[in-house]
Amino acid sequence: MKALLFSVLAAMFALASCGEDVCEKAANKIKDCGLVSDSGDDGETTWEVDENENVKCEGAAKCAAECVNDASCDVLKAAFTGETNSYMTCLEKCY
Repeated sequence: MKALLFSVLAAMFALASCGEDVCEKAANKIKDCGLVSDSGDDGETTWEVDENENVKCEGAAKCAAECVNDASCDVLKAAFTGETNSYMTCLEKCY
C-alpha cells in the first residue's frame, strides 16, 4: 500500500500539467507539504496519459486528487508512516 501511496502522490505532482483545477490543486498541495520535490516522480506510475504524455485528470486520478485536496499535510505525511487514516480510506475508494 505504501508503494501505491507514493505512486499516487508522484502522479498527482505530474498532474500539474493536466489543466484540471482539482489536479493542479492537489499537485501544488503535495509540493507545499514537502512530499514530492520539483524533480518529479519515480517513473513507475501507471496513469493513463494523453497524446502529449500528460496524465489525464479523470477517473481514479481525479478521485485521488480530491482525496489529497481533502486531507491536511499532517494526514498525508502520516499516511507515509503506514497509518490508516482518512486519506488512505478515501484513496482506497478510488480503485
